[in-house]
Amino acid sequence: MYTQPMEHSVLDILKIGQVVEAAVAPVFLITGVATLLGILSTRLSRVTDRARVLETRLLNKEVHDNPGSLQSFELDLLWRRAQLLNSAFMLCSLSALTVCFVVVMLFLSYVMVISMSKLISLGFILAMLLLILGLTFLLWEVFITTRAIRQRIE
Repeated sequence: MYTQPMEHSVLDILKIGQVVEAAVAPVFLITGVATLLGILSTRLSRVTDRARVLETRLLNKEVHDNPGSLQSFELDLLWRRAQLLNSAFMLCSLSALTVCFVVVMLFLSYVMVISMSKLISLGFILAMLLLILGLTFLLWEVFITTRAIRQRIE
């Protein structure tokens, strides 16, 4: 039975340690995106609950015949908010999944002794672009919400 010299196995351990170090930052990013997904989910739940209340009121009061009513307007606003939040959720989820693939590629690159640096770089860039788009949709939803509150006050 052949065993590797001690120095070679120590070098392998040190090398895998470097790969783990390189994977730590993306894992923290995944944690941050997971927190963001929780926020998006909470916002979407609140929008859904409010829409249910308004739909019940519209059905009970037969106000739906008046498309210009305040409740119809608010229901339309809630629908736009839900669409934006759903898009943000999807984009942020895709970003997290892409980061997961980047971490897998880091380890495969080491284990299979294949240079995947360009693929890893492209994956990380894609993850960042998806996250930027997701955050943009969240900002758009927040803008619509605050504008509606401002209009109600005025």
